[in-house]
Amino acid sequence: YSVTQDEDTYGQLLHGIRYLDIRPAYYKNSKHLFWVNHGPIKFRPLEEVLKNVSKFVHETNEIVCIDFHHFPKGFDDKKGNNDIHKKLVQYVKDSIGDDVIDISAAWHSTMNMIWSQSKRIILAYNKWDISQEFHPFTWMGVRQRWAQTDKKDALKDYLHRVNGEQHPEYERPFADMVQLTPTTSGVIFDRYKGLRRLADDINKDVSMWYMQDIGRNANI
Repeated sequence: YSVTQDEDTYGQLLHGIRYLDIRPAYYKNSKHLFWVNHGPIKFRPLEEVLKNVSKFVHETNEIVCIDFHHFPKGFDDKKGNNDIHKKLVQYVKDSIGDDVIDISAAWHSTMNMIWSQSKRIILAYNKWDISQEFHPFTWMGVRQRWAQTDKKDALKDYLHRVNGEQHPEYERPFADMVQLTPTTSGVIFDRYKGLRRLADDINKDVSMWYMQDIGRNANI
């Protein structure tokens, strides 16, 4: 119930993924200060993810968005400052800074504006004041749309509804989070037999919904 991918970042990119929902965590007493977490569980040093993305964009010239969306551990500061967030941005600059797109138009950039320069990684940061302080190195975080349900019919209704609405022009892209979400009791009693089983139960249906009905309005 904690593992959400069975491919490393490089493998996901090879399969076609261009948007990475990353949850950085900070461990001040660890050899690697920054890790990729799912909730409280840490999986990989962030360094591995950044290097894999950099390797991929250099090999392919593709554009990839890294979205730092949640910060599950180590970022809360009782004094209310952003020291760890600033340290994370500096860490990315030191690691792959030369690959990160820094166009001032940010999400209003056209593809031609991006293609005209050599950088290929968008760094989205889902903390308003940080995204503004380090703009244009950091862009606003992607808006995620969650159904928060473990029922297929409820997920289908939600995705059709949000993709059928008339939206004003957004300042940032939105991502439909198309997975089923386990409940606490469902995990405790192992009702779903793991996240892989939940994915197998819904992935084919989701692909069909977007191919037939709602794909034309989808963003990520």
